[in-house]
Order: sequence, then C-alpha cells, then structure tokens
Amino acid sequence: MRLGCEVTAVDINPVAWFILKCTLEYPQRLANQLRPLPAFALNSREFMESYFKNKGFKGAALEVQLRSLGLQKEHAKQPQLTGIQTHVVSVESDLAWHVRAWGWWVLQRAKADLERFYPTVDGKPTVAYLWARTVTCKNCRASVPLLKTRWLCKKDNKRVVLTMEPNTGRTGVIFGVQDDVPSLAKGSSVQKREYDKQLASGTMSRSGVTCPCCSTIMTMEDIRREAHAGRLGAIMTAVVVDGDHGKEYRLPTEEETLVAAEAEKELSKIYEDIPFGLPNELTPTQSQFSGVANYGLLKWSQLFTPRQLLAIGTFVKYTRAVREVLRKYEYSDEWVEAVSGYLALGLDRLADYSSSVCSWHNSGEKLRNTFGRFALPIVWDFTEVATCSETSGGYFGAIEWIARFISHALDLVSKPPIPSVIQKSATQNLHNTFDVILTDPPYYDAIPYAVM
Repeated sequence: MRLGCEVTAVDINPVAWFILKCTLEYPQRLANQLRPLPAFALNSREFMESYFKNKGFKGAALEVQLRSLGLQKEHAKQPQLTGIQTHVVSVESDLAWHVRAWGWWVLQRAKADLERFYPTVDGKPTVAYLWARTVTCKNCRASVPLLKTRWLCKKDNKRVVLTMEPNTGRTGVIFGVQDDVPSLAKGSSVQKREYDKQLASGTMSRSGVTCPCCSTIMTMEDIRREAHAGRLGAIMTAVVVDGDHGKEYRLPTEEETLVAAEAEKELSKIYEDIPFGLPNELTPTQSQFSGVANYGLLKWSQLFTPRQLLAIGTFVKYTRAVREVLRKYEYSDEWVEAVSGYLALGLDRLADYSSSVCSWHNSGEKLRNTFGRFALPIVWDFTEVATCSETSGGYFGAIEWIARFISHALDLVSKPPIPSVIQKSATQNLHNTFDVILTDPPYYDAIPYAVM
C-alpha cells in the first residue's frame, strides 16, 4: 500500500481479519473525510482544551478558541484578550478525533458508574492496586502471601520496598512501605544484585513458598493442590498513586479493601444484558503456553478480580450503546462501523491491562499487560489498574493510543488505492488476477488462536 499498489488482504482468522479492517480499510475509506465533532464534545471544556492544544494553541490564544464555543472558565477572573489576532479553528474533524470523542463519551458514563469503586485518597489519583495471591500454611495455618519480590520501585535514584512481618497472633503478616531504601555502598555489580535480592526477597522460590510465620516450606505441588481445591485467596498489599513528584506508594485504606470486595455484588446486574454474560468459557490447558489451568483457574472469569470484571462489563455496556447514539447523531453506516470498531479495540486493550495476570514493572514503574508474550502464565503478585484513570493501563490511554495510530494511518493512506479486505475468503473463489501473493509464515501451535 505504501508503494501505491492495489491490495487485497486475506485472513481466515476473524481476529486478524478485524485488525486488517481497522488498520487498512477504515483509514482508507474515511481518509480526507471531516465532520463536526458531536455536541457533547463541543460542550466540554476538558475535551475541547485537548483538541485545541493538539492544534498548537496555548495561553491566551487557547482561551480565544474556548471562548468562541462559550467555554469560559467558571468562577475565575477572565484576562483581557483584546488585540489578540487569532482565527477560530474549525471543529470539523477527522476519524481520529471522533474516536477520541466517543471514547470520551464511553469513559464519562463508565466513570460515573464506577467512581465509588475507585476512591481517591488525599487528593492523589490512584494508578494501580498491587495484590498478592495467598495460601494457608500447611503447618501453622497462617495466611501466606505469594510474593516473588517485595521491591515496589527499584531505580538508581528511587528505591521503595514493601516490608513484611508476622502479626501479633502469627495468623498472617503486616505490610509496610519503606522509602529511600539504601543500596550497597561498596562492592561489585554481582554483590549489589545479590544484596538487593536478599534485602527485598519475597516468599516464593523455585522450591515453593516459605511461610513468614513459621518458616515451613510448601512445595509447588502443595500450592497446586490448594489451588485446585479453591483455597487460594488474594490480599491487597500496596497502592500506587500519582504524587507531586511522580509515583508514590502507600498501604491500602480500609475503604479501598472493602469496595474491592463489594464489586462482586454488582456483577450479575451488569452482565445480565451482555450477550453470553460472564466470560465463563474454559481457559487453555496446553502447558506450553498456559499455566493458569494448573492452578485451578479453569474459566476466563477467574483470571479477573470482581472489580476488574465489573469495570470491563461496564465498558462493554457503554461501548455497545455507542452504535445507536452515533445513528442519532446522523453518522453514516460507514462511520458507525469504523468508530464502534475502534472503540471495541479500546475495550480489548483495556481487558489486556485489566486481568490478574498483569504485573508491576518495578524498574519502569508501569504496568506489564496480560499478553506481554505469547503465553498465559500464572502471576502470583499481580496488579490491578484503575480503569477510569488517565494513567498507565487505563481506558483513556487505550483510546489515545488507537487515535494516534489512526492519525498516522490517515496520513499514510490518503492517496493509495482502497484495499479490499474480504470476509469468508477461504471458502470463496476469488475471481481476481494478482501480480504478487505474499503469505505470513505459519505459527503452527506457537500461538493458540483457536482457544484464545
């Protein structure tokens, strides 16, 4: 396509076919097409401020644009803007900005429904909740957190550790957060790595898990047995928040622990109107790429916390509602299909960053998604993103990444001919003549498309 060739794309995999539609067909068909932003976007100072900033406006010139739409700041002294020569920018926008607008529409409604499940503490937005699966010690019956490491942040200039000690009754542990953890002043790099490893070692090792209350070792077979019996639990260990000088770490409040558990009560209500309901299909059992079934996670719904399921169900609800609202705003069928398709991709990306197989990247202070590689491994200490936040892994970021791709694609495909993406192409005779046929090498069983 970049060479100006006429392209026909063929794929029998429905997921790959849909991705082809979004990467090749929609940008081609809607290139150079503009339409006014929807009224709800024009009435939002927050959204239009981001729109005009993207056009290069700032300061007083930005205020001129916002005032042209009647979006003055409330209860604030307005500066005198006389003498500023700034033309008013058109609000007719391309596909990328319409995807942003309708993603924003979905987000505002989901946020209203989910806000009470993601409380803000001390005015600092939550980035993520850190969890550890738990098992009952076979000797002392204490609740043991399954932690690979206790490092929360490990950088040269920032070192934060999750502390842990047995509680008074030795029935479990008490967590704490230690900032400014000192590093080994002298020694080789190998010695420093070993020092750090011992300093914040978790409870897990290759042999199994060591109980912090009685030092009994439970083997991996012990853990598997407990998992298949449904006796693994989970405990929130820490919360990552956006502070004044970057990410900060603190212990969860009682309210945060309670609302996380309360989400389960809402699941039946949110999924009753969603086709097929909760994702209770069976997870893969092929050990070469999936480890979750070995630990009793036999249904896809078990790969999510109740709050993650509630959040995903809420976003599904409003993503499905968009199509009818788009038609009420008189979008053509072509635009309805494209915008709703990209929002579906945003939902997919959110799900990828909202499972109990996600983990915390302590050196990068960011979320590692479910499919960081072509496998579905068990994760003992997992991370739960705040889905409605504007931080790493949330819905806002998912839509923004997709919109950026669309802008890039629209620039690339504004001139080449429109590609043909054919459905059911494996069962139909294509009466076409092709100069070149390019095939993707087969994956064989390296990627379990049939079960994913």
